[in-house]
Amino acid sequence: MMKSALTILFASALVLSCSNNSDSSKAPIQEANNTAVTWRGVLQMNDSTELPFNFVVEDDLVTITNGEEKVIIDSIVEVGDTTELYLPVFQTVFKVHRDTKTWNGYWQKLDADDYRMPFTASKGVEYRFNNVVWKSEISLPAKWEVTLRSGTDNEKPAIGEFHVKPNGAATGTFLTETGDYRFLQGMFDGRNLKLSGFDGTHAYFFDAVYDGQQLSGTHYSGKTYAQPWTAIPNDDFELRDPTQLTFIKDGYEGISFSLPTVNGEDFTFDGKSTNGPTIIQIMGSWCPNCMDETRYFKQLHEKYAERGLTIIGITYEYKPELEEAKPAIQKMIRDLDIPYTIVYGGLANPESIATTLPMIENFMSYPTSIFIDSEGNVRRIHTGFSGPGTSEFEPYSVETEALIEEMLGE
Repeated sequence: MMKSALTILFASALVLSCSNNSDSSKAPIQEANNTAVTWRGVLQMNDSTELPFNFVVEDDLVTITNGEEKVIIDSIVEVGDTTELYLPVFQTVFKVHRDTKTWNGYWQKLDADDYRMPFTASKGVEYRFNNVVWKSEISLPAKWEVTLRSGTDNEKPAIGEFHVKPNGAATGTFLTETGDYRFLQGMFDGRNLKLSGFDGTHAYFFDAVYDGQQLSGTHYSGKTYAQPWTAIPNDDFELRDPTQLTFIKDGYEGISFSLPTVNGEDFTFDGKSTNGPTIIQIMGSWCPNCMDETRYFKQLHEKYAERGLTIIGITYEYKPELEEAKPAIQKMIRDLDIPYTIVYGGLANPESIATTLPMIENFMSYPTSIFIDSEGNVRRIHTGFSGPGTSEFEPYSVETEALIEEMLGE
């Protein structure tokens, strides 16, 4: 498995655009003597469910950890007696009152109507779910056949990948046909499995009990989502091939569109690029799997652009008009330092996909990537993205770069 620590940097210039309060100032967030101190943060998902995560405060930075992922917050301002910590890439912020040992406030989604979640943090607490140290070694099978929303009319297959250390510390993720749940971290005590992840826009908590044969529990997401899930160990279980889920409709020969850039300029793609092969990335600024894919596509751009590869992103947003969506798109481009063209496709819904890309059959997921050769032939459509928190990322990278090399050599 290939893993990488994801470092998400947020340009501090956003501080000025996020607040017009004349009393705003850079917050002195660092600890005494610039020593790194671990805190335990808690999001109150509902009346009975908490989502814990850890972060480190050091050198005017707050670094949230989810397993091997590191989410770095460096846009921190004070407005009166409130400290505002703007998260990278996504339109979210913590607003807290701080003292030397505790933080109290809330986490807010700025692109949603009245979406807030209570938040507290305690200094010097290094555990995530509890501070028990087990005397006997703990183990759990690594690969699982998972049923999300189990027992409902809308069951969803997934693969669970869990890694448990002898002391019970656990990391893992869930892979679905539309993407993965990214980096999760928690614990397993021989009976209870608890995994949580907070990446700035999604708040996930998976809780389950292991009876020796099956995991059974609840998946919590955001303020209201709570659905059952079950899993059984199965090394042979696979999801459907992501390249066999979305197609070009009969009667269409390729991909073409005319859409505005973030600056409102017309951009037309008439089926092929003059320099060589093209990747069309269907994405959204609100989408963590799109963020992971964009990081990988940046590597592809750096490696292959001079040889003729073109990448074009079509972003679908929560706002119906470009002027309303522009701040989120610009933040994504800036924070991820995207070097290729991004155009605006409209609202993130099936109707917008059908209008802007009418040739697409069975669109399922943001992201979806379309690989087109220099003659305009669609060579592959890949639904979803399993990122660096999964075992699928390395083989996907190998297959993708082999296809690009093949198209460049034609």
